[in-house]
Amino acid sequence: RRPQHPARSPEYLSRAIAGGPSSLLVAERAGAVVGMARVAVAVVPATTDGHVAQVGYVYVDERARRQGVGHALMEGCHEWIREREGRRVYIPVLVGDAEALSFFRDLGYVDRGDIDSMGLSDTGDADEPNTREAVEADYPAVSALFDETTQFHHDIAPNEYSEPTPPALSQERFQQFVEADGATFLVAERDSVVVAIVEARVIPSIVFAGGRYGSVMALHVSNACRGGGVGSGLMRRCHQHDVPRAHLRVIGENAGAKAFYRRIGYAPQALEMVCQLH
Repeated sequence: RRPQHPARSPEYLSRAIAGGPSSLLVAERAGAVVGMARVAVAVVPATTDGHVAQVGYVYVDERARRQGVGHALMEGCHEWIREREGRRVYIPVLVGDAEALSFFRDLGYVDRGDIDSMGLSDTGDADEPNTREAVEADYPAVSALFDETTQFHHDIAPNEYSEPTPPALSQERFQQFVEADGATFLVAERDSVVVAIVEARVIPSIVFAGGRYGSVMALHVSNACRGGGVGSGLMRRCHQHDVPRAHLRVIGENAGAKAFYRRIGYAPQALEMVCQLH
């Protein structure tokens, strides 16, 4: 959509500069702000480093480009991340932004996976009788699916995902998922047994048309039930939200998942790039 002005509200900027696990860094020249970047670090025990860092919204004033401002800004982001024990840094870059892709590759970033997007205006309201909202009693089955998936992620990307220690999903965290505002946690059943789950959230955003978008946070289908339409049905039910577009992340090694999402209509919107700090 055509950007509104200001593109970020005062409340957003206040949260961004409040410190804690995230911050907003700026680059100055002659007392004027000529660049900015959002930076964050989160504790993620499932990863080999124990932390995941992300840099986003990197922007340098056009009049200050190719003068070292972007490199200095990124070095500031990396130092901020190191101070908080982060070492593995992710950044999303639009697939068509050749200049940005070249810039980050020069800094040592490599392609890691896809951030896919799908328009939902024509998906309709398909009836999916074998799917429903998750309830507290589903925890044992859902936890087993999380364990199966985290083991799979470790098997295909052992340098990124640590050896899982069950349960990968605590009961407290599951309850938070189920009760979260603006979130959907669905399960699919076969013969009254939970065989798949999907977690999705509605994210407010003034950047995207409609003022919000859907984010598919996790999809887990039992190994024994893959290829039978369970995942497709669960995603159709997940898409029945009043949002114009849905996004999700797929790691590069997961060729099966990439093919699945292409079949149901998703296409790459951005590349997720990664850099290992030392």
